[in-house]
Amino acid sequence: MEDLVLSHSDPATGLPVGPRPKPTDAAAQDLASAEVLALVLKSVDDDKAEDIVQIDLRGRSDVADYMVICSGRSS
Repeated sequence: MEDLVLSHSDPATGLPVGPRPKPTDAAAQDLASAEVLALVLKSVDDDKAEDIVQIDLRGRSDVADYMVICSGRSS
């Protein structure tokens, strides 16, 4: 039986759905990962992160295209 904890589910029905389709060509895949990177960078900037560093992992990792490291302060 499939572990449903990490599965995507339809909010209306609660039933598991398949993974989102991945872009098929390299240009679309690079654009998709660049869009996610832009969202992450905007989010950490909005949250007042400090020392933001992005590391390009394309061609070096099968699980991620970028890594973002930052620090912050509690207030």
